[in-house]
Amino acid sequence: QHQPGFRVEYWKSCDGGEQEMRAAIRLIREVFPDADVEAECKGGGIGEVEIFARNEGDLEKIIAVPQRDLYKKYGWPASEEIRGALQRYQG
Repeated sequence: QHQPGFRVEYWKSCDGGEQEMRAAIRLIREVFPDADVEAECKGGGIGEVEIFARNEGDLEKIIAVPQRDLYKKYGWPASEEIRGALQRYQG
């Protein structure tokens, strides 16, 4: 079965935004273990983490969540919402 590719877009906060990006990638790989995932920082500040499916060059937004909802210190409150969106996409 073909695994879709994914793209994570995030913002660079004071600590670099990488914990949120890593959390998003971890959640993608829970649903799509062999997926190719790329990530791009969209700039400075705190915004949303957006997850896109990538299919033949086209991007389809799967979900966007507030970046703070992927902070470890808050227990990753967006985890279930992201998993649900990815499972719905999986069909």
